[in-house]
Amino acid sequence: MADTFDYTHGVAAKAWDGLNKCYVLKNRVTVTDVTASTDILQLIDIPAGTYVFQVITKIVTPKSGRAGTVGHGTTEAAYWDAAITLAASAGTYTSAVAGTDTYGTSNGCLYSAADTIDMTVDGDVIGLVIDVYAVCIDVS
Repeated sequence: MADTFDYTHGVAAKAWDGLNKCYVLKNRVTVTDVTASTDILQLIDIPAGTYVFQVITKIVTPKSGRAGTVGHGTTEAAYWDAAITLAASAGTYTSAVAGTDTYGTSNGCLYSAADTIDMTVDGDVIGLVIDVYAVCIDVS
């Protein structure tokens, strides 16, 4: 059975009240305890009433020979990206929407309830460092 590891730091913020309610959530994840295939990393908390346009990942410190999928919640594991190479060179970006990643699977998602952006991995990824960005708009 897969384990779930929360790397979200337990915070999510919406843009200040006003006319500009588009914003970007970012989290740098340093993996310290994911060792099994199909383990789930919770990367970013998404508040209720948020439309996510795009999820972008950047490899900071790669993990040789490993891959994953980027999804939302634990029920749609490949919603944002069906195949991300965690062994890619440092500085490599993937983008599920309007990017160069051919494995992008979504053009946006409404989070009517609070949820997370997750990554399911295919094995030991201890030592992986990855930046994750979510381009959002507050629709509440």
